[in-house]
Amino acid sequence: MQNTKLLSARDTEIHNAQLAERNRIARDIHDNVGHMLSRALLQMGALLSIHKEEPVHSQLEGVRETLDTAMDNIRSSVHDLHDDSIDVRSAIYQMAKPLEERFILHIDIDISDNMPRNIKYACIGITKECISNIIKHSRNSDVSISLGEHPSFYQLIIHDYGKSEDESAEHIQIGTSKYNNKSNGMGLENIQSRVDSVNGSLNITNEDGFRIFVSIPK
Repeated sequence: MQNTKLLSARDTEIHNAQLAERNRIARDIHDNVGHMLSRALLQMGALLSIHKEEPVHSQLEGVRETLDTAMDNIRSSVHDLHDDSIDVRSAIYQMAKPLEERFILHIDIDISDNMPRNIKYACIGITKECISNIIKHSRNSDVSISLGEHPSFYQLIIHDYGKSEDESAEHIQIGTSKYNNKSNGMGLENIQSRVDSVNGSLNITNEDGFRIFVSIPK
């Protein structure tokens, strides 16, 4: 329970720091780039009222349309930066990039945009923990990460393909992943804590490698 609270507090701190930085960037874009585009549009309007002859008028009108499009894009970007959403897809792809140096990587993400924030953090944290363990201990060539959405639950499956090998009693061996037996594996504890924080269920098997199966109710 204590570990779950600590992980939740850390996630909140990270989220608040990211949101503050995004808001700062959004303000800078709005105050600087947005202001300059507004001035350019006003100046272009004045030029259009003066130069009504063709083809100059049509050319100036084309420039104004370009500036209008740029202003719309700026507004959209600022809105997205202010948005409190977390892009799970981008986060998982970014975290998994180091795997591409050593593994054949398969990623399949099929979720809607309205996944609750606490579940997003849980999925990101679980995936990060698994990726870290795979990088440290795996001797296989294939890794798959699957995150899907069903009518009543979300499902996260991470599979590090391969056969397990016997280890000493000091360690827990699941697939090709090794954990310290004295602490029951800090990585596994963190994963279990994140699953518990969203009332999910965790199943780990060593059939054809390390396979973690997480189910999280909606």
